[in-house]
Amino acid sequence: MFNLLHAHWKKTKRTFLRPMLVFLPVIYSLMIFTYFFVSKNRTVYAENEYAMFFLLLALSIQFVSGTLIVLFVNLDKQAGNFGNELTIGVPRSKLLLSKCLFLFLLLLGVEFIATTTFILAQIMVRGSWIGFSQLGSYLFFIPLLMLPQLFIYLWVSYPFHMTGTLIVSSLSFLTAVLMGTTDLGTGIWIFIPPVWLTRVVFGLIPVTSELTQSYQEISLLKMIPTALIVSCILFLGLYFWYNNWEGQGRLEE
Repeated sequence: MFNLLHAHWKKTKRTFLRPMLVFLPVIYSLMIFTYFFVSKNRTVYAENEYAMFFLLLALSIQFVSGTLIVLFVNLDKQAGNFGNELTIGVPRSKLLLSKCLFLFLLLLGVEFIATTTFILAQIMVRGSWIGFSQLGSYLFFIPLLMLPQLFIYLWVSYPFHMTGTLIVSSLSFLTAVLMGTTDLGTGIWIFIPPVWLTRVVFGLIPVTSELTQSYQEISLLKMIPTALIVSCILFLGLYFWYNNWEGQGRLEE
């Protein structure tokens, strides 16, 4: 497995993927920090600034992750129209698992770079910090609730390539904005995976009402098994499809 992960990483050499993985999260974090720094509203508490940072991260990662995934899949398409992937001699189940793990690690890397950049800027310039429990909750739920989206984007990127994946990721982003940050998704958001991450980050924002706090904690606990079950179902669907995939057809070119 390690050799496959290393091979996937080597494929990204001399591509736009590596610069994107570093510069996009850094630029995002510095832009958010600069906005808070120059803002005239100095009454905003540090935890609310962090909450806004992670909320915007949850929204933007819906689109950015789809872009990164399809760019990674396109490397195999450009190398030999997926011919190398189909004839590499490695069991497809192992190859697919390694790709999912590699892409998940990339998303963790993006989250780590963005979070570290923002925290360092906040500490060094403004001296603000939040509790480890709240920070840990953000860092735990973002990758967990992005798992279903990862499998969806990877599944779409093979038959529909760049155009299809960008359409799906754009729709996911718009759905997350409209149904995750407003009352539009009340009552139905639990059935729409792209909305989960935004809704849960909202649930992690500090509140003063003990009743609301209790309700949020119950909702958050429900999301852990829900996300894991849906992720397993999507992975199994992707696994059976990938095992029977014969490569790029004419209609997919």
